[in-house]
Amino acid sequence: MRISKLDPSVIKRIAAGETIQRPVNVIKEMMENSLDAGSKHIDISVTKGGFDMIKVKDDGHGIQIDDLSIICERHTTSKMKTFSDLNQLSTFGFRGEALASISNVSNISIVSKTKDALCGYQANYKDGKLLDKPRPCASNSGTMMIVQGLFQNMPQRRKALKSGQEEYGHIQTCVQNYAIHYYQLGFILKKEDVVDLNYPPVQAQIDRIQRVLGKFVASHVKRTEYCHKRQFYKVYADMKTNYKPPFLYVSLRIDPSHVDVNVHPTKKELYLLNEQDIIHDLCQLLHDSIHLPLLKDKQENRDRVPQAKATLDYYFNKMSRKGVRNHQSTPLTSQQEVPKNTSEAHRPQRHGKNSKPRNWIETSKTMVSGSREGSVRGLNKASEDDDIDLVPILEKAVDEDFKRIDLIQREINKAKDKNLSRLLTGHELIEYVDSNLVVSVYNDRYYLMNPSVISEEFFYQVILHQFGQFGLLTLSEPVSLRACFCLMTQSEQELGQLQNAVISQRDILNHQFRFSVTLDGQLESLPMLIKNYVPSVERLPLLLYNMATKVHWELEVDRLKELAREFALFYSIDSKMQWEQVVGLLHQNLFQVPNYMANSGYLIELDFPPSFINSHLV
Repeated sequence: MRISKLDPSVIKRIAAGETIQRPVNVIKEMMENSLDAGSKHIDISVTKGGFDMIKVKDDGHGIQIDDLSIICERHTTSKMKTFSDLNQLSTFGFRGEALASISNVSNISIVSKTKDALCGYQANYKDGKLLDKPRPCASNSGTMMIVQGLFQNMPQRRKALKSGQEEYGHIQTCVQNYAIHYYQLGFILKKEDVVDLNYPPVQAQIDRIQRVLGKFVASHVKRTEYCHKRQFYKVYADMKTNYKPPFLYVSLRIDPSHVDVNVHPTKKELYLLNEQDIIHDLCQLLHDSIHLPLLKDKQENRDRVPQAKATLDYYFNKMSRKGVRNHQSTPLTSQQEVPKNTSEAHRPQRHGKNSKPRNWIETSKTMVSGSREGSVRGLNKASEDDDIDLVPILEKAVDEDFKRIDLIQREINKAKDKNLSRLLTGHELIEYVDSNLVVSVYNDRYYLMNPSVISEEFFYQVILHQFGQFGLLTLSEPVSLRACFCLMTQSEQELGQLQNAVISQRDILNHQFRFSVTLDGQLESLPMLIKNYVPSVERLPLLLYNMATKVHWELEVDRLKELAREFALFYSIDSKMQWEQVVGLLHQNLFQVPNYMANSGYLIELDFPPSFINSHLV
């Protein structure tokens, strides 16, 4: 094929495709023209996502009648005369390509009136050319541009774009972004002739942010001024907060002589003098303004937050406490004051869960299987006919053991909180973040919960109620105690002591908990607490180590409590699926919540409006 010169119409359409890729690009270019014209109010109207019609009306200084004849021709602009003018640009447009590109992929009508003109003038354009002579018409001062039939001559582009609803979403976001920056101006966006967004001028930018993004974001915005996309997100990621992608608004005011705007047709890319220094300073400022106050908060409150490593992030605790509603009783605000010693007495001593070794044992092929299935009597006073997924009754335990269990259960009843128990048994899961954080709703109130701690307390109560009556989880292959202890210590002497400490108590462990250990130090079975529930086997070395070092075997009541706690820690949830299994039993009124959970920050009421939760988490 011989080389030939492209037809001018083909050249124009190719060039137009670089600048106008979708309807939102038309909106952006027209809004920027209105801003360059000194407009105070900008009204935008779209039909079918902008494909059928886009109308942008402003109250700027208008277009001179003599300029209407060439305004849609390529490389016509009022922003510059010579190339050196690029060094002093302070406006959006300068190439003179936007209107030319739009007119090559649609039909444009322009109505404009300057302040000193007696009337306005209307002109129609196609392929960058004026179709007929501008004619007088009634008009207010300013300019109105109407784009119709976008991409009607580019069917492939039209088919490649998504639905009108999705394109409208891009338009909506674009208008909101400009509205935040130009808060002193008024913006109206209409969809199918119905007002969708209406932002009147405001005096303070924070008021516009609140109008666009809501009270919650506005109330947590920190304004930082400094004279001088990826990097900012890295700052947030390094802080390891529980927030979703952050709201961040950055406005740079740079000497025009330090900016090269002639890089990309859509002006998405610019070159800045000393760009890396600017990015570094911005990231440092962002880090200092957000990260350091959080560190200060945590440092000041560290001594006041019990068991801080096991609780939810205290920053959330502090934030939610400020917003607790006093005018209406909730499960957290209606608690009776409990003496400190009562709360502290029944709080479990959580040792080592957050510092568990990695890759506990090389048992990736080791599986556990339940040897029995069925239903059993419920916790508290549930009847035998209730459909409860606990394991079956096996045999009666020794009377003396039951007396000790009864004593421990009385302590639990003494420390329970009825309001929190109703919350846990009636809540609905909104979002499972990880094993340390879930968001739930109860009676139109939203709560942060620590599912790991809650499940540990739940299994503690299950163990006490099912004591001596556990099902059996048989390991497909025995696990060596020594292999587990090797991950906890390298001392041969200590290895022998740890192994002997567990083997010497094998009769008690097997009789009371169905935890079967052979004389040569092989673990063969575990207790089944909930049907089809399998604990995380990687925690097994920690369970064995705590049995050998932290349990007072000679004190019978303490031994029962401590073993129950260690097994509860071992069985606590580690995944969303496990949490859903536990929640199913919580909803059957099987759980008595101790008051220490709220006092220590494991259950926190949020003061978020329903609209925020629905838009960010659901």
